[in-house]
Amino acid sequence: GYTASAGSTPNMATAGLASLFLVFDSYHGKTSYRADNPRAFTTGDAAAVLTSIQRGMDWLGKRSGNVIDGYYLYGIERTGVASGRKYIGGKDWFRDGALGVLGAQRPNGAIPVGRYGGGDINTCLNTLFLVYGGAPVAFNKLQYGQGHDWNLNPRDLANLSKYLWSAYERPLNWQSVSIKAKATEIEAPVLFISGSKAAKFSEEEMLKLREYILRGGTILAEPSDGAKPFAKSMEALLAQLFSPADYPKCKLRPLPADHGIYTVIKRQWGKRPKLRAAGDGTRTFFILSDEYLSGDLQMNRTDSDAFKLAMNLLFYATDMGELAGKFASILPDSPPARQRRKVVTVARVKYDAGADYPMDWDMARMAWPALAPYVKHVTGCELKEAAPVRLAADKLDGVNVLHITGRLALALSADERAALKKFVAGGGTVLVDSYAGLPEFARSARAELEKVFGELKGLPDDHILAAGRFEGGEDLTEGVRFKLLTNPKQFLGDEQNWVVGMECFEMELGEPDESGRRRPLVKPGSEFVIDTDVVIIALGTTPNPLIASTTRGLETTRRG
Repeated sequence: GYTASAGSTPNMATAGLASLFLVFDSYHGKTSYRADNPRAFTTGDAAAVLTSIQRGMDWLGKRSGNVIDGYYLYGIERTGVASGRKYIGGKDWFRDGALGVLGAQRPNGAIPVGRYGGGDINTCLNTLFLVYGGAPVAFNKLQYGQGHDWNLNPRDLANLSKYLWSAYERPLNWQSVSIKAKATEIEAPVLFISGSKAAKFSEEEMLKLREYILRGGTILAEPSDGAKPFAKSMEALLAQLFSPADYPKCKLRPLPADHGIYTVIKRQWGKRPKLRAAGDGTRTFFILSDEYLSGDLQMNRTDSDAFKLAMNLLFYATDMGELAGKFASILPDSPPARQRRKVVTVARVKYDAGADYPMDWDMARMAWPALAPYVKHVTGCELKEAAPVRLAADKLDGVNVLHITGRLALALSADERAALKKFVAGGGTVLVDSYAGLPEFARSARAELEKVFGELKGLPDDHILAAGRFEGGEDLTEGVRFKLLTNPKQFLGDEQNWVVGMECFEMELGEPDESGRRRPLVKPGSEFVIDTDVVIIALGTTPNPLIASTTRGLETTRRG
């Protein structure tokens, strides 16, 4: 990095690196590319710039910058974001910098740390570091194998991330992640894997990719320039991640034109990209592109179908929900509960689910490990997951909660129902939920439970579970009215078009159709009006993220 005195400094190294990224993106990244050459950036001036960038990153990684210097933090943020690096020199540059910044912030909000400029200037520099460095990571790019085959278009996701800012109206980042890293380091909703050669992964590496998918992640794989060896290796990878014996329906198939990836946002496609994809029956989680999308991403052709598809894929993978930034946590803002010695042991129930989806019982295998930190924080109790059990074959001693879930019809044997009844009589609790809210499992599970326990009834509002009358409990009824089998008809506005009400109509379940589902039908003459000041439309699992950012005076926490 440049300095007026002898030797280089981390401050100026970050400035130089950020400039080199700008040079590459503005010139070499576009002029050096050729559609018929997937290795366009391995020779010539473009390669020289990339080599200089790598040398600079190596130098910077061996030095320690001042994490309470506003200029350095602004520079390391620009370098870290531009390079797609979470770690520089083995250090998490944002985490380390954020700890320094937040520790130095004054009660009035000022962050006047830094050697250059006054307090206002350094507050601006440190704020830029927090905003842009802490932005959500939308895409991860997998670094694997030897050489640079995984990164033949080095600026594809960088260009895409900038484009996606307009959709979310906030900064978004991308990051490369090594297959050698922990599975939890793959943290973006979409993991992009590309290459021209056959990709090879060890058993341990495939377990990481499988865990990522089971945590809710989505893999997008693309052969650079249509390279068949890479495409075939991705076909083989899917079969290794989800064996045909356990997942016979999990196969790559052409994605139909009406699939959510194509339709989550209605598009005027120039030539709709061809995709093959696989999933578990509730969501598509492995996509193999038959197009060369990253070529358009590298060239920053923002009007191309590649950018449209990538945005649609992100919206599909996140259910159009808000992306979590670096400060996000599942833990509430409240102080942690006092620690107890109590251990709550949960076991998931294995059952025969049929030949098409024999692992249907295993759909929520990552749920309890994800919930455990929250339970510890709000109750002080340890949540422990035991090995899965079969009701009629395994001992249930020491198990407090049995969890039964699935998507398809549940059918228990007489012995399994007897074991379930005995477990409850001995003080155990049974949690049954329909995975993804699918009705077939819900109907059949209710029928099975009523064979064991009699008619099931809804919990009254004053029930201990609904009201949360226990340590760590939440009142689920406070300020909430649930209107089931109800659909909005229209919004009502005043003379200034401010919403003042919502007209709804009641629904009732009709006769079962060919799939066995009882579709909701409108009750004639059932219209009624709910007076409202604000209406929040939540299509999916979260409200529109623009609500919190555009409504003045609306305060939100991690709880809502």
